[in-house]
Amino acid sequence: MSKKPIETVSVVPVVTVDNIGEDIISNLPDNIISHILSLLPAKDALRTCVLSKEWEYKWTCIYNVDIDETRRFSRKRARQKSAVNFIDRILLLAPIPTIKTFRLTCLYKYSPSRLLTWLTAVLMRNAEHVEINYDREGVVLPRCLFHCTSLMILKLQLPCTLRLPPDNWFSNIKILHLARVQFINERVSNTPTFDFPVMERLQLDNCKWFKVNMVEIKAPALTKFNVSHHSGLPKGERCRIKMSGAKHLRCFGLKHLKLAGNVVEGIVVTKQGPPLPEFDMLKRLELFNKCKIGSLLEILHAMPLLETIIFEMLQWDDDIYDEVESLPSCITHHLSSVQFRLFNGKKEHVHMADFWLTNAVGLKKMLGLSRKRSEESQSEENFWTKLKSVFKDGNLMVGSSIKNMADFERFFG
Repeated sequence: MSKKPIETVSVVPVVTVDNIGEDIISNLPDNIISHILSLLPAKDALRTCVLSKEWEYKWTCIYNVDIDETRRFSRKRARQKSAVNFIDRILLLAPIPTIKTFRLTCLYKYSPSRLLTWLTAVLMRNAEHVEINYDREGVVLPRCLFHCTSLMILKLQLPCTLRLPPDNWFSNIKILHLARVQFINERVSNTPTFDFPVMERLQLDNCKWFKVNMVEIKAPALTKFNVSHHSGLPKGERCRIKMSGAKHLRCFGLKHLKLAGNVVEGIVVTKQGPPLPEFDMLKRLELFNKCKIGSLLEILHAMPLLETIIFEMLQWDDDIYDEVESLPSCITHHLSSVQFRLFNGKKEHVHMADFWLTNAVGLKKMLGLSRKRSEESQSEENFWTKLKSVFKDGNLMVGSSIKNMADFERFFG
């Protein structure tokens, strides 16, 4: 006899008071209901208006407005009109007194004037956090954006025009992320200076600059700074950015850096000055022109994960490497590749190569070497003997075409 399948019954608990069902949520204080609805996407908060007569306007107490058209609407034109009506109802018609956080991810291409109207409506409600992701050109940001004292976080990913105001702007901004923004200078000077007294993070992605040669940003509280742009940007759209006043700067996310030797020595400051910026994620460093080993090691202390150094120097100082007091952790733990360009086998070059071979414990590649036997001293000959021994043990690559000891002797013998 086959057994009958066991039926399962789902039991939904009902909150009761004296065995009488009660609407607990509706009886919550207004500020708690406002907080709950503010955690929902704006469209879901609006839907609560159909629950009952009492809930018809409770959604207007929300203070966070999150509108993501990519999840809520299709690409049909009828849906676009529905999206416009929905956003207009939220921002222009609803009696929402305050909007703390506003996020808008657009699927459709609206007219620039409509987006400008929405953004102005948000700023007039003392917004603290604004994020917009939009893909239509021609938007000009409203003037009130620059002087909105309540604004603390601004993230704009849209190809818009930002006319630099004649006076300071974003006085209370803490986090600023701008992508694909065109900066147009309206100041007399083409090297404007801006003060951001409380800014902590600044990120500029693929931005263009017009009538601006250099901009100086004074941000004493800045901790993270990230700038990226497309290669091949026309000269008239590029700009140098000078950071000053930052006491605890971290160049977050930067993995590849190229510096001139004099820039390295300019970054290195005295013990009485501010600390060096931190390059937490840097993996590759390229150096060119003249540089002293002391200055280089000082800045390497701020690059704990560095794996590759490339030297492309026209002049190298014959520094005293034995006087180095402490080695950066990247040399003893992570550095695996040292490459030389324009290496001519002279004394100062060999001494530098010997320094890295001796101290970089995990070194796996040392490329670009060349030897001049006629000008060698005993110390330089000792370097080549040491290099030969390390290569013989199979722990070091010294060239793509050097596979064995016969190749090594032919190149460096």
